[in-house]
Amino acid sequence: YKMAADRGNMVALNNYGHMLHKGLGIAVDYEEACRCFKKASDCGIYDAMNNYGFMLDKGLGVEKNKEEACILFKIAADRGHIGAMNNYGHMLHKGQGCSVDYEEACKYYKMAADGGVVDAMNNYGFMLENGLGVPINNEEACYYFKQAADKGHIGAMNNYGHMLHKGLGCSENMEEACRYFKMASERGNFVAMNNYGYMLHKGLGCPVNCKEACKYYKIAADNGVLDAMNNFGFMLENGLGIPTNNEEACYYFKIAADKG
Repeated sequence: YKMAADRGNMVALNNYGHMLHKGLGIAVDYEEACRCFKKASDCGIYDAMNNYGFMLDKGLGVEKNKEEACILFKIAADRGHIGAMNNYGHMLHKGQGCSVDYEEACKYYKMAADGGVVDAMNNYGFMLENGLGVPINNEEACYYFKQAADKGHIGAMNNYGHMLHKGLGCSENMEEACRYFKMASERGNFVAMNNYGYMLHKGLGCPVNCKEACKYYKIAADNGVLDAMNNFGFMLENGLGIPTNNEEACYYFKIAADKG
């Protein structure tokens, strides 16, 4: 890539920037990656626009500039770059570098989702579930969450598990909900750990296992999940899966209470 980039090939320059950004076959160098992405972006390479926008959005190798990131994401998105569609949708959704616009965010998320961007499937599902920029449609939200979950998106595994647990947009299925919560938990999703702990605690879709429930509640609680703080406090107070410890229960209840 570098040899081709040094001979003026802008696609290769963008690719070389990607190697520098990710540390693939070379030491990570965000500043040099930014330089490559910007030069290729200025020459009209849409993937480089998306890549440079990402660096600006995160402040990697360059001063954070969400407004400029937003502009670059939009240009690339409007020229058909599906990754940029998801990124621009996210900026519109969160009002980063531009005004919040849920309807436009939905439009870009959907295009990216239907183009195969897994993160966009989860994002669009979230908008459908919550009625942000689009009427609530749990059936369609469920469809997108499942698509993303089955392609390995960890957040979508938890989201689809939630839909199955509550019977939102699909038939209630505790066994499947439990399976998806467990998959997300094993991949490090702390919200899913609380949800899986709850299934183990109550015996929903799996045998009751209070000791294992405590393990998941505690990890989630210690990583900031408020529901898990309350749940773990309950287990400590009542000696479920763990010896009774009112002092520690009080500690977790207070943290959760003080955070609302």
